[in-house]
Amino acid sequence: MNQSFLRKTPWLALIGAWVIIVTGSLAADGLKGDPLFVVWWPALARYQWWVTLLVFVVFVVASLWLYHHRQAFSLARSLSRHLCEPHQSLTLLVSPSQPPLSPTSPLFPLRLVANNGSSVELQGKSLEEDIKELDRELEKIRWNWQQLLRAIVPHTSAMQRLHLIGSPDPRGSFVQLDLCKAILEQYLPGVSILPVDEPIDFENFNTLVQCMRRIIKEEKQQGIKEQDIIIDVNGGFKMASIAGASITFRSQVTFQYVQTQPPNEVYAYDVIYQSPFAFEE
Repeated sequence: MNQSFLRKTPWLALIGAWVIIVTGSLAADGLKGDPLFVVWWPALARYQWWVTLLVFVVFVVASLWLYHHRQAFSLARSLSRHLCEPHQSLTLLVSPSQPPLSPTSPLFPLRLVANNGSSVELQGKSLEEDIKELDRELEKIRWNWQQLLRAIVPHTSAMQRLHLIGSPDPRGSFVQLDLCKAILEQYLPGVSILPVDEPIDFENFNTLVQCMRRIIKEEKQQGIKEQDIIIDVNGGFKMASIAGASITFRSQVTFQYVQTQPPNEVYAYDVIYQSPFAFEE
């Protein structure tokens, strides 16, 4: 037998589990008045209830022992990372636009003006070309919604539904979701763009996770499989990344992040469960 396997086996936890099985059975028999240990050792018959009590105490102690060693049976987690592939459903956490936008009618060409007076116009005809235009003017115009544009690039060939999550006032992005939707519609004809109908606090883990779960449930009701659902966490803080990672637990949903430095690749992440024995010491 492999010695490495023997060394990794959690013997203390296993012994605790075996003791629980044996003492649990003996205690149950004793309480029913037909203890098996009397068959093994008839002299104990006169002490049946005392022995049953002792067995029960051992059972309780072994249970507590196993509880404190429960991590030995937990599945280990690792983080899978790979270049993002097309998904049918994407959820974006939208941060407030910087520099701010002054929408006009028609919306495109979209003119961005920085605080230093520099400006750039996006034509709205090609997603890739507008991203390149922003890259060319990167030193003059640093528009944070460029990350949103990069986030949707891997999915344009397959995307059917796009959800937008906005943060509350003051200085939140919820009031800008309609504008964000109008901009993205220019690049995604035929895609259903669905702003969440209430602001979500990106710093509130529980609220954010509940919102993501509602979206996932809605997508599954629309016939989209878990493996075709992905959540982008660029627009949030660290809490958003933690929430996105937690969503991948025990599901095939993944989350993505766009690199902030060239080449600005979009990576998909998934928290994977596997046996702790799979890891080498």
